[in-house]
Amino acid sequence: ILYLTDCEAGGRTVLLERLNSPVALAQVTPRRGRLLLFPHVCPHRADEVVAEGLPKLLLRGEMI
Repeated sequence: ILYLTDCEAGGRTVLLERLNSPVALAQVTPRRGRLLLFPHVCPHRADEVVAEGLPKLLLRGEMI
C-alpha cells in the first residue's frame, strides 16, 4: 500500500493475528509517501477516516 494522503485521525491499516481477531500485530497510520508491504494472506482491516471530508487515498498493487 502506498499512502497518497496524511490522516491525523483514524484511517489506520491494522494487521491482525487472524481474521475477526481483536489482536493487532501492527497499526500503520497513513502518511503521504509511506509504503506498507505485507503478505497478501496477512489478515488486515482498514479503520474508518474520522476527519469529515478527508478521503483515504492509497494505491494497492500485487507482486507476482
